[in-house]
Amino acid sequence: VIVGQRPNRAPLVLLLCSGYLSVWAAIGCIAYGFVAAYRQNSHPAWLQSNPWLFGCLVCFIAGGFQFSAIKYACLEKCRSPFRFVTERWSGRHPRFDSLRLGWHHGLLCAGCCWALMSLMLLPGASNLGWMLALAVVMTVEKNFAWGRALVKPVGVALIASGLIIAINHLLFA
Repeated sequence: VIVGQRPNRAPLVLLLCSGYLSVWAAIGCIAYGFVAAYRQNSHPAWLQSNPWLFGCLVCFIAGGFQFSAIKYACLEKCRSPFRFVTERWSGRHPRFDSLRLGWHHGLLCAGCCWALMSLMLLPGASNLGWMLALAVVMTVEKNFAWGRALVKPVGVALIASGLIIAINHLLFA
């Protein structure tokens, strides 16, 4: 709508997508570096002797983040991208504005999804079914009106999963 009638709309949309994707590419590189370092046994000795702590910690962090103000603020901006664009589009520097909008929207989307995506880093969790389930949860949280009602139960389930991991290790290890 904002650039639909412009003769340079294709490059502006491409810049917006490039900004958005550059944020996710950077996050992917950071996550890949973390996983690569973990797999090369460069993690602390206490973690090597207690690998269950990693899964427990990630579940607690992801579950707790579901209740944070940052999660809700980012989700609200992601839920209404048109409003987000109209609030930030000045039109004075269309190319830079497009790229900047892509960066900002990418950061906001990453801001509401990073914790759930971190669950994919758990050993054994990086399988297609688990990724699909997480993608569905993130999509519903963002795109459906009833997605707001899903955020807190997902947080409770993740915290409970962390507790189950800890109790399982303490009782059966």
